[in-house]
Amino acid sequence: MKRILCYFAALVVALGLSSCMEKEDTPPYFVHVESVSFGIEKLSLPETKTYRLQILFTPEDCGNKKVTWYNTEPEVATVSAEGLITAKAEGVTRIGIETSDMRRTAEVEVTVTPFLADNPITSIVLSATSHDFLVTDEPFAVTATITPSDATIPTLEWVSSDEAVARVSQEGLITPVSHGRAVITAKANDGSKQMAECQVTVAGVKDRNYDGADEYYKLIYYPVNIEVTLEDGTKATQTWLDRNLGARKVAESKDDYEAYGSLFQWSRKADGHEKTAWTSATAGVLVNGIAGMNERVPNRADAGHNQFIPTNAAPNDWAVQTSTQETGLWGGKYIDYEWHASLADETQSSNPCPEGYRIPTVNEFLAMGGAILNMTMKYNTKYNLDDPNTIFAESVLHLPSSGHVVYNTATADTKDGNARGVYWANSSAAKAGDNYNNSNRMLFMSGQVIVNPYQRSNAYSVRCIRDVPLETTSLED
Repeated sequence: MKRILCYFAALVVALGLSSCMEKEDTPPYFVHVESVSFGIEKLSLPETKTYRLQILFTPEDCGNKKVTWYNTEPEVATVSAEGLITAKAEGVTRIGIETSDMRRTAEVEVTVTPFLADNPITSIVLSATSHDFLVTDEPFAVTATITPSDATIPTLEWVSSDEAVARVSQEGLITPVSHGRAVITAKANDGSKQMAECQVTVAGVKDRNYDGADEYYKLIYYPVNIEVTLEDGTKATQTWLDRNLGARKVAESKDDYEAYGSLFQWSRKADGHEKTAWTSATAGVLVNGIAGMNERVPNRADAGHNQFIPTNAAPNDWAVQTSTQETGLWGGKYIDYEWHASLADETQSSNPCPEGYRIPTVNEFLAMGGAILNMTMKYNTKYNLDDPNTIFAESVLHLPSSGHVVYNTATADTKDGNARGVYWANSSAAKAGDNYNNSNRMLFMSGQVIVNPYQRSNAYSVRCIRDVPLETTSLED
């Protein structure tokens, strides 16, 4: 009997294993990139001509075909994300790719040679050689007349010297973007090197939400330049907005509450939570109120409502989304005081600043504060001063003491107006376990100035900096 039972048990186990083996799928094998090429090593193109590169992967069925393009001399030839090379000017450039998988590379040497059409353009005349915009103006159309009228290649290329100031379509329609000066150029495509220019000025910087229906955001700012000293001792120019986001005017004093503006939770977009109504230098209220305590939202890019989100429990972050805890969505990095993402990067998706502007870095605040206070500032170091609030308010940037809303508030009321100015930087800071609960800020109050980390659920002021400084804020020649 025992022998029969043992045989039966063995049979059951064997059948069970057989069943498992039959049901289990073999995981697919990931095919890595072994090599990549264009099939050519050298390419010669006449000016204005194009050529599309073909990427050849080995093996052909590799699992990840993402690549990053590079170009040593983009003024000679450009390359699109699809591999379309456009010859621009006589010279030599090297265009290549690097694969995301295995970091394999391919490169082609591109030589651009002179080109001239059989019947080239001899002159281009524009319908306007200058135009002055307010940033709120409608687009302005410029037309071009070419000679001869029967030129072999009559098409023109329209370009802007600064697309953060004004953009131009390939039909010559100029659209104002932000304060500054730009040159719009119409260039011949036939190798004749003929061109014509239109000098453009744009006055003012529109709030990012200006074109929406909400009157709160119908604000026009202006840029202000300040000369600063960098860590290596060199001089540099910073371009800042002349007032806080949401402010109706430039501050005339530290307690000028009409210049206080909005109060933002760190890395949150201008979704209405920041809208603040001020009735005096010490009294303000969040227009849309506050959510319930610790009602943290799952998506940092979209809170789903327009209320301040208070917290009184770790990690004191208004969002639970862990994938964006470290970088946030204002273009920063964890404890990186110098770096900022490009304006088009996905980590800038909640940038509340006007087009062309962004949240400042820690080092930009240190340099700016040092210039205003005539000293060298270091991170997380307290500097004892009698009345820094007045110094900052009376500086060229006119930074008021607009107070804050504390992370664990039970009401929508602001605190410390006229007593402290607190301004967000773009980077996250101290961690509590696996949670990034703090972010960097600049604080000035009676007796001290410091750039340091604090609770990111607080609501502070935002003063934006231009991604590429203006050489001058003047619109005069």
